[in-house]
Formats: sequence, C-alpha cells, structure tokens
Amino acid sequence: MKTFKFKFMPIVKVLLVLIMAIALFGLAFNLYNLVSFVKANLLKTEKLIASIVFIVITILLIIFSVSVFFSSKYSILENKVLLKFGFFKTKYLISEILCFTHFKKSDKLVCYFKNGEYTVINVDSKAFQDFVSQIKTANPDILFNDNFDETNA
Repeated sequence: MKTFKFKFMPIVKVLLVLIMAIALFGLAFNLYNLVSFVKANLLKTEKLIASIVFIVITILLIIFSVSVFFSSKYSILENKVLLKFGFFKTKYLISEILCFTHFKKSDKLVCYFKNGEYTVINVDSKAFQDFVSQIKTANPDILFNDNFDETNA
C-alpha cells in the first residue's frame, strides 16, 4: 500500500487553522464560564446545559478539523484507491479508471472514469508520476496524458 498526502490549497489550510483556533478559544471560554458559575453557585440548569452543549460542539469541531488537516490522504491498495478525508472515506475502483490527464497550465491531475465521471487528484504535483505509476501497476491499461495544455483544447 502506497499513500500520498492530500494537498490543500493555502486558503483551506488557513481556514482549518482558523476553525481550530476559534474552537479552542470557544472551549476555553465555555470551560471558564462553567467553572466560574460553579464556584459562585450561580449555575442554573439552562446555563449548565448550554455550557455542556457548547463544550461538546467545540470539541467536535477541534476533532474534525484536526483529523481533516492531519490525516487526509490517498491510499493505493491492490484494486482500489482510497481517499481518506478526515473521518470520511471514498473509494475508487482501479478497474473503473479510464485515464489520467495532467493539465499543465493549472497543474492539476484529473482522473477520468469509464462511466464518464471524473475527479481531481489533490496531491503534490511532484508526485503525479508516482501516483499514476502506482495505479498502473494494478491496471496497466490506464492511460496517462502528461502533455495536455488547456490552451490547446
């Protein structure tokens, strides 16, 4: 099994870090409020429930954003490509892949399937050749067009 790290656009990285920071601030703020209310004996049922709900939401946001940021990857298995995006998984059967096209101008690798659908492969452009060759070991009939320029289309 070979894995390739998912490549995020810079704005997505910034947004994920921002979500983590806001969630951490929210968690600290809600924990501080909860402790303050308990110490002052001002805790009412609705404040307790609200604090617990907000704490759970911020913890879930932190877990989700950290998992997406650090564990998103493509895994090439014997007969499928598995995209793990945080807790979500998508599989593509290698037997259903028709070809790959590397669009030079936008530096994107696109995977076309036999049913007419396609997906953009978000890995580092330096890994495009290795990514395709790993898949071609399972299915040598897959085509790879590495010289495509959108201006010629």
